[in-house]
Amino acid sequence: MMTRCFILILIWVTSCVPPKKPTFIRTENISVQSIGLRQSVLKGNLVFHNPNRMRAVLQQSEIDVFINNEPAGHTTLDTSIIIPSRDTFSIPVMVSIDMKNFFRNAAILLTREKVQVRLSGNATLKKSGRYFRIPIQYSGEQKLF
Repeated sequence: MMTRCFILILIWVTSCVPPKKPTFIRTENISVQSIGLRQSVLKGNLVFHNPNRMRAVLQQSEIDVFINNEPAGHTTLDTSIIIPSRDTFSIPVMVSIDMKNFFRNAAILLTREKVQVRLSGNATLKKSGRYFRIPIQYSGEQKLF
């Protein structure tokens, strides 16, 4: 009986190890939803890889987007997304872009095929009934369109 209790406690403790953070892979399906003088909206997907052997549920995320090290926008997700174990998954995002900062780099954006993109934020994952806050950090070159 004591052995069973010990095994159950051991399984519970090891299942509560914080998950490894997902790895950003790429952006896809980027499209312009609306264009305005003060604000425009881009829609697309952020594709990540889950290195964990257990599936999890993405409860929410908040990500700041920077283009060429200038603040470009912010996205918030509050819809639950099931993240498969050891597989890729995509997060649909809508980014509101402050056009004041965007116009500052418009000439650079129009003359380059790729731009430097940086993502910075946090996500809340639910795994085995527990919540974990995972940092999201990425920096690299991306094609915008």
